[in-house]
Amino acid sequence: MGSILPAAALAMQTVGGLTQSIGASRSESAAAAVDAENARLSLLAGEQDVGAIRRAERRAAGDALTEMAGSGIAVGTGSAADVIAASAKQAELDIAARRTQAMGEQRNYLMSADQHRVAARNAIISGAFNAISTVLSGAND
Repeated sequence: MGSILPAAALAMQTVGGLTQSIGASRSESAAAAVDAENARLSLLAGEQDVGAIRRAERRAAGDALTEMAGSGIAVGTGSAADVIAASAKQAELDIAARRTQAMGEQRNYLMSADQHRVAARNAIISGAFNAISTVLSGAND
């Protein structure tokens, strides 16, 4: 009877450590999934912003054309065309900057997801080594 209690305590300690490492691994895996989804959403948000930039540029160009035509300026020639072209060029620069920002956000989220996946694997490996260590140290006692 005396040897059963230490063995049971050793088993419970081993199982408890393994359960804890499995829980940590699941938590890290869930965090990796959240980061992966955030990476996807950051690109979608960037493209939504691109659409808004394009709409704003078209609206501004249309307003400028209307105003110029109402003032009697020949639309599509000279300085009127230059203003519209400059506006379109600036919109494309804004679009490129927003896409670059969205890709940077995506990259950061994906790197974080990779780190969480590594932590999940490490939790399992660490739990296994701790369990083996616990069993071996208990066997020596």
